Amino acid sequence: MQAPGAGTVGRSLESAVSTAVLCLAGFAVPLVFLRQSTESTLPKLIVLVLCAGLLCMAMGTAAIRGKLALPSASQPLLASLVGVSALTAVRTALEPPSTTGIERILTLASGIAIFASVQWLLPGCERRRNLLFAAVLAGGYAAMLSPFLRDPVFWGGLPPDGTARFPGTLCNANLLGSYAGALAVPGLLFLNSRRWPLPVRLAAMAAHAAAITAAMARSGTRASFVALAATGALTAAIILCRRKQGMAAPAVLLAGMLAALPLMSARLLDPDIAGSTGARLVIWKGAAAMFLDRPLLGWGSGALNRTLPLYRPSDFALRGATSNTAHAHGEPLEIAVETGLAGLLAWSLAVLLWLKAFLRQEERGPVAVGAAAGAVFLALESVVSIALRWPASPFLLAFLSSAALSGSGSARRIRGASAGVPIMAAGAALLWPGLVTAYRITEASRHLFEARTVFLGEAEALVASGSGQPGFTRRGEDLCGQALAECRMAIERTSWEPAAWYTSGNAHLARAVFTSMEGTAGARERAACEVDSALADYDTLAGLAADFSDARLNRLQALACLGRFDEACEEAAWLEVTRRDLTGICWEFIHWTAPLCSTHGAWIGEARVWLDATSPVECGCRRQTAEKTARISEGLQCATALARSRSGSEADSLSADLLRYAAAVGSPLLPEMPGALEAEAGLVEEGLEIVARLEEGDTTGLFGICSTVMDTSAAYCTFHRYALITMAAERGDTTCMESASSYRELIRDFGLGHLGHIPGRGDHLVSAVGLALAGGIGAEDLDLLESSFEDALYFDSYAAAVLDRLDASFRWPADASEIEALYWTLQSIGGPMASLGTGSAPVPGGCVDRMTSMVEEAYAASPSTGLASFRVRLYARLICILSMNGEVAPLADLRESRDRAMSDLEGLLGVGDARMEIQSRQASEAAMILRITGRPITASELDRSCYDPPGGE
Repeated sequence: MQAPGAGTVGRSLESAVSTAVLCLAGFAVPLVFLRQSTESTLPKLIVLVLCAGLLCMAMGTAAIRGKLALPSASQPLLASLVGVSALTAVRTALEPPSTTGIERILTLASGIAIFASVQWLLPGCERRRNLLFAAVLAGGYAAMLSPFLRDPVFWGGLPPDGTARFPGTLCNANLLGSYAGALAVPGLLFLNSRRWPLPVRLAAMAAHAAAITAAMARSGTRASFVALAATGALTAAIILCRRKQGMAAPAVLLAGMLAALPLMSARLLDPDIAGSTGARLVIWKGAAAMFLDRPLLGWGSGALNRTLPLYRPSDFALRGATSNTAHAHGEPLEIAVETGLAGLLAWSLAVLLWLKAFLRQEERGPVAVGAAAGAVFLALESVVSIALRWPASPFLLAFLSSAALSGSGSARRIRGASAGVPIMAAGAALLWPGLVTAYRITEASRHLFEARTVFLGEAEALVASGSGQPGFTRRGEDLCGQALAECRMAIERTSWEPAAWYTSGNAHLARAVFTSMEGTAGARERAACEVDSALADYDTLAGLAADFSDARLNRLQALACLGRFDEACEEAAWLEVTRRDLTGICWEFIHWTAPLCSTHGAWIGEARVWLDATSPVECGCRRQTAEKTARISEGLQCATALARSRSGSEADSLSADLLRYAAAVGSPLLPEMPGALEAEAGLVEEGLEIVARLEEGDTTGLFGICSTVMDTSAAYCTFHRYALITMAAERGDTTCMESASSYRELIRDFGLGHLGHIPGRGDHLVSAVGLALAGGIGAEDLDLLESSFEDALYFDSYAAAVLDRLDASFRWPADASEIEALYWTLQSIGGPMASLGTGSAPVPGGCVDRMTSMVEEAYAASPSTGLASFRVRLYARLICILSMNGEVAPLADLRESRDRAMSDLEGLLGVGDARMEIQSRQASEAAMILRITGRPITASELDRSCYDPPGGE
């Protein structure tokens, strides 16, 4: 046993090299970064691992030469840290590799090496301590202030709203706040301890406080501000207890910093429950569930990024959490997730041993107290922060926590090959393969940056600029090809990295789009091959990560491009359940794709959205009022009947899936659903027979059968209701008008996914128009007339949009029967979209044509203001829809019909009143056209549709 410094370190070559390496690390770790990288903290990891490896080699050499001595009080702590590192490495080795896991192991091992080297170098050597502190502070200042000097906004002052957050060279605004806050107290106490003239010390401390304040204000990190306040209070208490003199200036400057920070960044006092705090609550809840599933040994380092998606709530994005959560935003919780209770206990032991060693020091000067304050700051902040998961803050923690133990005390010499060789072996492992691995990860990150930000970013800009420029497709394909080449180089270096496969899949998908635009023979098939490659990359990605989140949307689009619509809708249905922020997008995709599917997977996705709307819990974003619950129940029955008419064998499993989902979301419909769906299914066969008889003209006794079934059954009686409405329209029986209106709404809201299987393919709208006209065109009748025509035009637009989606696919499904049925449906509805290219609108014999003829006949038989006004607006709608699609040929005939209808209205009301009548309805007309076409229309376009003379442009 001997005192530190008594020949243990001296001026040996090893100590000189170690001091130089630590000075290099203190300056370079926070400062170095790589702009062209998706992970610009990785160069810091390279420097950290390199320095740690060299330090281990130097310490091992010193041990062999008998020049290594470590304080006795810290040796149990070092042993516990080595145990923590070994536990983490072994647990991680049991799982497949991940970038974050490898980074964690390298950072942890490097931190332990730095901690040990500082323990060796600092005791009894104030000059070396001062040199290392100066290097660490200089590196911190450079990292914090260099971006400010390049930022012109900085010279205009710091914005008080905290919106302009800057990362410095720490590459993340939160990390900047962490690094600056950790240096705040150590820097003040270190500078105050210098034997400089008082004005020089005061100026140095003031400059230090200004740099820290500016960095923390621009960071806007609330956790750093709170941790600094707590650390400052704790440090003040320690100093007061020890009655240290000359501490007034650091105390005043620290208090001034804490007072100034909220004034410079209002964000620091904003609890932000709905933002980052809410996101943390989501992450913590999922991470806690992960821990409870594997409480003893955890999941391994880096596992949270891959596994958390299986545990997070479906509305995580709506509550502020990102789709790719790499860390738990809480160091104790992440340790528990990665290494379980074993890891928590091991780390707790290390913390207790550090506290014991710090409190039992013979001498705790201001510099040691400051270093301890910085270490405590990082520990406090880590409870709600990610800082210790990145290289810079762990380096600082290792240095400060070790420097805090540099007081005098007994030391034990570590010497001999039995001690030196293992230390050198650890250094060799850090240098290779550790350093090589860190370099490969960094290189992969750089290649990914090139692929994602440079080449794919330029491809996106090319698409945004328009496809009319020369060499558009060739340039786009070249950019995507370069992105793929970069992805391949990234995958060669880190084949386990999900981001590499995700980017590669995206590049293939983007190149498919450019290839399909070539317009040459075989271009679409080559584009389909690119999409096949994209799907292969996404499938590899799925094997690396439990849920690859946003890539599922890309996979959905890829499946649609290959005509695999059933799989695409199943993917959308899965996303709708697991990503509530995407409910609207998924529902719309399913809505427009469902008629192209051969199974009921698409309808399941829509039905789940409807069930969400009835649920008392927050399941979805398409919330409905309680009054609509009964309507949704009828819609589920209607859609079930249409589904069973398509495939009875699949309908049973479909109904079972709906019942399971209704139970999962707590839908109030659940008690009645089994009986209602079963009753509806039981009537389908009979209903189809009735519809067949109706189409053959055999209606004997059908009206009474349908009426009886509807009065006595618990089902909605979809096919019976259709037959009853059709027969009631032929008889002019207006008592069925309510049923006609209900059926129209149900088909519009719940049946379009089965477009080719709706009885009559729109004939129910013809019947509804007949009933409305038979009612005498009162207010209720006119509403039914208006809504029936709106539905017919929407059906026409919907069918055309579905076919456009089909045409956009690079491959069509093998079974073309459904597609042929869709083409027939479009023609049978016979609206303006079906008329494109035919030179007439609407298609003669289609539903819209028959409905228009019925209105004309009714007006000729009994002219009325309501019908006259409706006729003008009807022809104006048709003109608008065709004009929007660039169709000119049929406009002359439509304008002639419109002009005739306008003359009739003017004859009934007078010119001025007729125009006022039409203008008073323009807002509702614009809204209707938007609902039908999905495109807005201006008031001037409506005016031209209503008032331009026939043949006008």
